[in-house]
Amino acid sequence: MRRDATEADADAGSPHDEWAPPLLSRRPYRTLVALALVLVTGGALLLGLFLLVFEPDAWQAGVALLMLFCLPFAVRPVELGRWSANWLRWPEMVAFVLLLAVAIGLGVRGLAHGIALLDERDWTGATPLEIAFWLGEGTAALGGAFLLLASVPLPLPRRAARWALAALAVVVSACGLATAVVYAGPDGCGSFAVDRERWLAGAVDSPSGDDRDRERIADAIVRCDALDGMTIAEVRAALGPEAEGDPDIGAHTRGWPVGWVNDGIGPGDEQYLEVQFADGRVAEASLRYDEYADD
Repeated sequence: MRRDATEADADAGSPHDEWAPPLLSRRPYRTLVALALVLVTGGALLLGLFLLVFEPDAWQAGVALLMLFCLPFAVRPVELGRWSANWLRWPEMVAFVLLLAVAIGLGVRGLAHGIALLDERDWTGATPLEIAFWLGEGTAALGGAFLLLASVPLPLPRRAARWALAALAVVVSACGLATAVVYAGPDGCGSFAVDRERWLAGAVDSPSGDDRDRERIADAIVRCDALDGMTIAEVRAALGPEAEGDPDIGAHTRGWPVGWVNDGIGPGDEQYLEVQFADGRVAEASLRYDEYADD
């Protein structure tokens, strides 16, 4: 019977003989994990560069470049299920720890963002798909951390290593179940109500990403038809006074400034919440963009 690579390494006098062997004892499984690591790193690099261009965020690109740098050192021990017996084991371990930290960090970030969206659903009308996306991203990242840990020897007694991996597997499974429950749950429009204080406090002249409260509320208003049937007085009570002097707004239409969008590179678009009235009540609300506005 062919012996596992970890056993061969032990016969060769590995300095890690006392470490717990990888939970994924069969090499084909570890090869799949290594292949997934390569694909995820490539995808992260492309996403990071995309975000750097269209939504400038240096840390996104930095994380992607860090993953790309660590990949050549970390993929070998993951695929073989053992650390090198020579000097290469140190860059391998450092690269592995960095990738593991990125996976755990992305997992915590995704879960935290999903939980925040759940908490803000009353005033953002966040959809189940939007919340489930972030929860799913966090779950997938933590699942990736589990597979990484399960593919290499760990500096723990065998029993302790298995308990630690089992605990992480329970956390990943619970997060996956929560994601499924949220995705199958009710739409956020059922609990949405316009938060007047947040709307009035939201900046309308700041770049995208600095203050998006108005934009998020406007999106929910349009998606949830939150103003339908209201009178002009009721809309003003919810949103404050409308914009003055807009030549594109007719006698039966009113507009409320939302802020600037699409301004990651160059001039942006000034966005308005446009409300149309019929017989004295709101018939439709939509978002309008004035491209390359100068003021």
